[in-house]
Amino acid sequence: MNAGLRWHVLLLLVFGQAAWLLTPLTAAERIESFRSDVVVADDGLLTVTETITVNAEGDKIKRGIYRDIPVRYGRGFLGLKQTIPFEILAVEHNGQPSPYHTDDREDFVRIYIGKKGRTIPAGEHRYLIRYTTRQLRYFPDHDEVYWNATGNAWRFPIDRAEATVTLPADVPLDQIDPEGYVGKLGSKNQEDLTTDVDLGRRQVVYVATKKLKSREGLTIVARFPKGFIREPSASERLWLDPFFRWGSLGLAVVVVLDGDAGGLRNARQSGNGPETQSRRHAIFGCRNRRASDGSGHGQVRQCNLRRRAEHSGAGGGVHDA
Repeated sequence: MNAGLRWHVLLLLVFGQAAWLLTPLTAAERIESFRSDVVVADDGLLTVTETITVNAEGDKIKRGIYRDIPVRYGRGFLGLKQTIPFEILAVEHNGQPSPYHTDDREDFVRIYIGKKGRTIPAGEHRYLIRYTTRQLRYFPDHDEVYWNATGNAWRFPIDRAEATVTLPADVPLDQIDPEGYVGKLGSKNQEDLTTDVDLGRRQVVYVATKKLKSREGLTIVARFPKGFIREPSASERLWLDPFFRWGSLGLAVVVVLDGDAGGLRNARQSGNGPETQSRRHAIFGCRNRRASDGSGHGQVRQCNLRRRAEHSGAGGGVHDA
């Protein structure tokens, strides 16, 4: 190889390497920060505001994210799982109201943020979800907030995870016992977490001191003396369960309409018309159709089941549907 050719090859190598160094590398998709702010009301209602900042590159995060909120636990009425009250107050994307829809799963509600068919540009995106729920825990000698702040189902790492709990004015801050756990679901690791009580803001502040890997999360606990939050009675807890509440109303409808069906049969035998019966069924959105046995029970069950389907009824991921 002559000298001129060697210089030509050398220049190509130098400029090629420089161009490679100047080419921006694609940043990995990740959750840059996850903040959960829990405010406890005097009656035990929790208002939770989650602020989730992600870096999207169009790989897995294409249209938005989803968040799973647990709403069913343990055993409730008649051995069934207890359904916890849950209401979404706001969903935002980059400071603006965002389209979203929910999907009721077995033990949780999945909130999809974003719009089908609309992709988001690469870069940083901030999502906000605000909702209310009743998940305060009551014990004989104390009450506590026990909250999986981030969930453990994220497939992305979380660079920074933090949470706060704001308590009512009457709760003595010097008697709060805070703790938390960092890691996989069920982890008891307390080493990678700091807790602090902010007297000015009446907040307990939790900060994970390490970056969370995929499937790792932050769970927080705030114990405080009993008597400052009104504990619901057993009957109130049952009535707060949406499944029990609507089931009870459905049962009442069955009983009332079953009685009316008997009255209708008596009315037919005496020659009275069915106008009142027809109007009662119309109120519940059911057509006045009789079952094949002529009892009217079939249409009552159809109405009741439809109403239950309409009114019965942690982690997260990407919304790429």
